[in-house]
Amino acid sequence: MGLLATSVASCGRQPDLPVLKSGPKLETREDGKAYEPGSDSPFTGTSRRVDKMSGKVTAETQYEAGRKHGWERRWFAENLDQMSRQTLWVQGEPVFFWLWWPNGQLKELSSQRSGKDFNRENIAYGSYVTWFEDGRIKFKVHFDEKFRWHGPALDYDDQGRLIWDAVFEHGIYKSGTKPSEASHGPKSVTPPSSRAAETPDSDQ
Repeated sequence: MGLLATSVASCGRQPDLPVLKSGPKLETREDGKAYEPGSDSPFTGTSRRVDKMSGKVTAETQYEAGRKHGWERRWFAENLDQMSRQTLWVQGEPVFFWLWWPNGQLKELSSQRSGKDFNRENIAYGSYVTWFEDGRIKFKVHFDEKFRWHGPALDYDDQGRLIWDAVFEHGIYKSGTKPSEASHGPKSVTPPSSRAAETPDSDQ
């Protein structure tokens, strides 16, 4: 996880590309695939949005046969040299997600999968880590196939105070430090930080 975070964090900068134009515009049809208007063939390639003033990319998504495949990336509107988020897709399924603070510090890193069974676009599945803006760990846990904490969990509040330092088994607390309100024995726990594991729809 650490190596992956380090290697991909270096990709959080604006790509060194020739002058580009926005497009092509795409439409999603009943088969769930993306097409260029008027085309009978699912789109393969990269769709981009480009800032007219600077000529820099603000967003781009790669497709193969009409499904997201490759990188989906967004840059901060106030700093187009710094990426705000990116998702790695494989044949229409999310695999990894990265989120950055405006200062370039990695904010979130997670392995992912489709969240359609949970009425969400994407959910964390496997390793999930978030950081404070100064680089300190904020939250670190592993999610099972039903989006429950499984294994060690470490969680700090926004003031840096420890909330969880415990072990879970498929959402059930087993041992370790836990909040006082959860001190009445093992129970199924709804992850307090899990809302961040859903990839936001809006661009930053």
